[in-house]
Amino acid sequence: MTESNLAIDRSTLAASFSKAANDYDALAQIQFKTGCELLAWANQHSQFATTSQQAKLLLDLGCGTAQLNRQLQQQWPQAHILGLDLAQGMLQQAKRGHLAVSNSWLCADAELLPLADQSIDAIYSNFALQWCELDKVMVEAKRVLKPQGQLLFTTLLEGTLAELQFAWQQADSKLAATVGKSVSASASVHVNRFLNQQQALDTIEQHFPEIQFQTVTYTEFFPDVFSLMRSIKGIGARNLNSGRANGLTGKQRLAAMQQAYETLRTEQGLPLSWQVLMITRT
Repeated sequence: MTESNLAIDRSTLAASFSKAANDYDALAQIQFKTGCELLAWANQHSQFATTSQQAKLLLDLGCGTAQLNRQLQQQWPQAHILGLDLAQGMLQQAKRGHLAVSNSWLCADAELLPLADQSIDAIYSNFALQWCELDKVMVEAKRVLKPQGQLLFTTLLEGTLAELQFAWQQADSKLAATVGKSVSASASVHVNRFLNQQQALDTIEQHFPEIQFQTVTYTEFFPDVFSLMRSIKGIGARNLNSGRANGLTGKQRLAAMQQAYETLRTEQGLPLSWQVLMITRT
């Protein structure tokens, strides 16, 4: 899979996340946890903790509702925070809800930053870059960062939403067997697709060879398939890839997907996994 397979229409992306803005903070528990753990992990490197005290301008790239604003101010106490997001609805929610006084906001695309060369001391991004072409973002990040600027971000990897993908695959196979023909040609992409770890690292290291990384798996549990799918939709992460279904998924296929997902049930509920890559520049 190459990045070209992961192309997402930018206007569709912005609209999806703007629509999710009002409910985002209540649903984005994994996102908040990951963002906090990203900061804690970076601070294990003494150089990062020291240099963050000196930064004057921090770019929160794909800031969403700025739910981690307070934590960012604690990490970069001297910095003015520039929150940038493609979704105007997210920025409006951020402006209403944030408590910080050192913020400004910019509606723009991470793939084409309207910022001057070498103008940023640090870039932080959490749960945002998987919706972009990673190479384009890395080009822009390198351009706007100062030579020794900090870079700290997460992105999602292949294996994210694996349980949902499994259930849809089982449903498609069952439907194919029922109708007596393959549905592969017409079956839509049901789940967002992501780069694998090696693809992501190769892309990042072309621009930032001096990185450290770790991968972490986070798992949420839901009482049923419908609450699980509402949660995905509610954080704006509904299927955005090309090849997705247009219109409603057929009732027969949806029922088959639900039945397949039930085979994965644990005592905690139905699992949904997120494969997270954490990156820091050393």
